[in-house]
Amino acid sequence: MGWIFTWIALPLAAVGVQLTTCTQGSEDALGASIFVYTPVAILGLAAIALARNHHRRWRYLSIPLVPILLLCLPFVFEMLVSHTIFGSHPCAVIKEENGFNSYPLTHWLRVWAPIQLLLIVGALALVVSSWIIRHEELQPNNALNTDP
Repeated sequence: MGWIFTWIALPLAAVGVQLTTCTQGSEDALGASIFVYTPVAILGLAAIALARNHHRRWRYLSIPLVPILLLCLPFVFEMLVSHTIFGSHPCAVIKEENGFNSYPLTHWLRVWAPIQLLLIVGALALVVSSWIIRHEELQPNNALNTDP
């Protein structure tokens, strides 16, 4: 179930902000991303991480997440550079119009891109860890072994 949550929540958290109209420099899409979609994505990733015993059985559900994450990464990196580092208005980055830079900037939204980058890196780490063969999985089942 965690993989399916991440299929939906990660794209909405990372690139769903591009669906905004940026009316008068509105940053509501970034706020919704941080306060709605990001927590859902974190819950999905936590469900995956905490379900280690059943993790291997469902690892094929991680395959669709790889292209999703690779599509999210360029936009998040662009927001990280343009908005977080250089201080451009998020709507100027999203709509590629410099006229939005005259609108007041909410400074706490500068954490949006680093949070999304951590989310993407965490999701990629879970995808990779779901495919790593662990030593204990290679051992024979000791419950069936009756030798003293």
